[in-house]
Amino acid sequence: ALLGQAQAQRWPTTTASWQSVYGRSSDDQTEAKARGSRAGSQWNQIPGFALDYQIDLWGRVRQSILAAQANAEAAQAADEEAAKGKRGWKTAAAAGLGIGSAAVIAALLYANRGKIK
Repeated sequence: ALLGQAQAQRWPTTTASWQSVYGRSSDDQTEAKARGSRAGSQWNQIPGFALDYQIDLWGRVRQSILAAQANAEAAQAADEEAAKGKRGWKTAAAAGLGIGSAAVIAALLYANRGKIK
């Protein structure tokens, strides 16, 4: 899933919107004041569309894709090793998760070192 999200950053994103507004616009009020009358309220429909694309000048998108691929490969390798039973759950969990999560797991293991056999 994370790999797919990283790869999706290479493509443009689109956004469509529609806004309905009821009231008096400043243009209508200015015109009415000049004529000595009062501007009436009205509905205004405002459609919107945006197309955004990020040019990868410094390689941030490319690096995030490579990092996501490396994480996916590490998670797959950890799953395969855990399935084979060659490593314990501690090593597989640390390899399959990110660095921050591995640090949390390491801290928990250290805190409970006397209880884990």
